Amino acid sequence: RVEFRAKALSTVGAVVSGRISKINVQVGDSIKAGAPLATLESQEAAQMRADVSRTKAELQRAEDRARRQTLMQQSGVGLEIERAEADIQLRQARADYERSVQAVRLLGEGVDQSIVLRAPIDGVILRVDASVGSTVEADATLFQLGEPDALWLVADVFDNDLPLIEKGAKAVIQISALADPVSGHVAAVSAAMQADLRRDAVYIEFDDA
Repeated sequence: RVEFRAKALSTVGAVVSGRISKINVQVGDSIKAGAPLATLESQEAAQMRADVSRTKAELQRAEDRARRQTLMQQSGVGLEIERAEADIQLRQARADYERSVQAVRLLGEGVDQSIVLRAPIDGVILRVDASVGSTVEADATLFQLGEPDALWLVADVFDNDLPLIEKGAKAVIQISALADPVSGHVAAVSAAMQADLRRDAVYIEFDDA
């Protein structure tokens, strides 16, 4: 059977729940990394982006208060305990702001409640598990992509025949969809035996990618 190597598969999902408003691709499309796959509308995204503005304003107020308390203490009219409290509030406000910024960064591109889901790699769309208007939950996988240049053949070989196979050995494969045989070589032999079937997987790389 022909399979994608594990490193050649990538999935794209929703970080937050929402509704699909647009899908830009379909199964079989070849796309480049960064290409838009779909647009998700999410109230959670809108709230998270609003939190950035709110925490930024709170951080600015905390910075102003900390500067004011420092100046007052330097002038001899401020109390150490008030300056210490201002510093604690400043650290908390900065931490809240950084958390909100990081959360929005994980959302991806978009404004207000819209999120644009983009392809992480160059590849081909293998699966689309969404439709326009459908509601999706957070962490749901919506797209699966594969890199066509990273295909190989997996042959299940009986244990009695495994001693005859070694890494680098030449392989000739007849594929029903092709008129002529395809040449390749053994790239690896799995270390995990299928005990119930007494077979092991032999991985064959194509000579002509």
